[in-house]
Amino acid sequence: MSSVVYIRNRPTRAPGLWRSLAGWIGRFYTVGERLGQGGSVVPAAEDYSWLVETQTLGFSFNLALVRGLEPDDVIAQLGGADPVDIIGTALLEPAAGLAISLPDPDTFDATLTTGLTFVAAARVGFWTLILEPLGSLCATPAVARVLSTRGEMVCFDYHENATSRFSWSRDGDMLVVLNPESPALREGSSPDQLNDTLTELGFTVERSDDVPYDRLYGQRTLALMECLTGVRITPELLDSTAYRCAAVPGPESWGSGTLDPSAAGLFLLEVRELLADYADDPADHNNPDHFAWSEMGVTDKRVRATGHYGLQLFTADPAFLRAVAHASPELHHRLIRWLRDQPFAEAGILNEPWFAPVRNALHRGAPIPKAELRKAEQHLDSSSPDDRGESPGRRAFRSIRFQPGRSIDPGAVTGILMSQLAGFRGTRIAEIVPAVRQAFPELADVEIPEQPPERDRARRWRETRERVREQQRNET
Repeated sequence: MSSVVYIRNRPTRAPGLWRSLAGWIGRFYTVGERLGQGGSVVPAAEDYSWLVETQTLGFSFNLALVRGLEPDDVIAQLGGADPVDIIGTALLEPAAGLAISLPDPDTFDATLTTGLTFVAAARVGFWTLILEPLGSLCATPAVARVLSTRGEMVCFDYHENATSRFSWSRDGDMLVVLNPESPALREGSSPDQLNDTLTELGFTVERSDDVPYDRLYGQRTLALMECLTGVRITPELLDSTAYRCAAVPGPESWGSGTLDPSAAGLFLLEVRELLADYADDPADHNNPDHFAWSEMGVTDKRVRATGHYGLQLFTADPAFLRAVAHASPELHHRLIRWLRDQPFAEAGILNEPWFAPVRNALHRGAPIPKAELRKAEQHLDSSSPDDRGESPGRRAFRSIRFQPGRSIDPGAVTGILMSQLAGFRGTRIAEIVPAVRQAFPELADVEIPEQPPERDRARRWRETRERVREQQRNET
């Protein structure tokens, strides 16, 4: 089947031979890259054992390879716009969740289905890789025809506990469609065209009542895709790739055989903004305290980055926590050092000569030599317990078991160390605030910028939760 190429907006027929030749050049190029990396020539199911061993793609996904379209072209063809960059598959599923449903701003603990789905696309050799962590849009026949109109597409819709599906399309024609678990039942305009390749990969293509269940059908299908494209998918490739990501209208928008963007237009702009915000700071959205911060109307990312203990401090003294979050690096350095030292100073051991190697290692953020730890513990063993049944020095030493690393946000480190000081004193973290304010009066002079405005949906969601909780308090 020949296809149409467009030159200056005028359709002209082009021989399918040239596009087929380009496709094979792409295959040989990708295979050559793989050989240069020490890979094998002939794909096999064993090459894809990682599918079940690592769960890099999870228990359900849609993976497609398209020739003839760039990543942004794929997104545009699917009705998306303004794609954002996200690196690695681990961050894709949370982003997909943002696209598929939103909190209902007017109903307590309810969500709204957006009618959208999420696609991630990236260039791999001469092909574009498409991933849907929570969707199956590319498995839709209408979508397969559109994406393969000027080239070729292979698609694997995988579900560990439901029916999976493989399709191969070229020039808008679905050539082969099959369930990899039952490959003897094939559809498409040329259903037997891949029989030899399927047999070589270990699929059973003849109908029989005695065919055992194929536990490797997922691995075989990925090997089949490699046979057709020359692209070998690996966990390293998936985890290091920068994907172009966007929300697009879901399968229901293709019900007529062509895209009807109005079917899912209600939420598209809002979800685009959410995805842009997520791509800018995935850690904030994946923070287990994300919703707690949202309930308090906090949109300042520096404040939100202070973590779980920052949340406790904000509840007790918002102005203090904001000052900590926006303190200068120099002030953070002094504040963190003081908090690290304080339990040992109050225990009376900070300036002891035998404690100096431990203290200096803590100041450098370096591992404490085991010999010095043992020497310090010998001194602590000879000290007398206080009215809490333990020597203050031994109690201070417990904070050494967990020292936050340098990669953690300095505001979060401050909260952790304040919690450790509270544990040493046997009090609550909020009661440490006056001591820190007294030791660092310059916190009062920290310039705190105005926080970004709350999104309308987030504000309404927060106000609904506040209203319901107030009703619950009144009822009790």
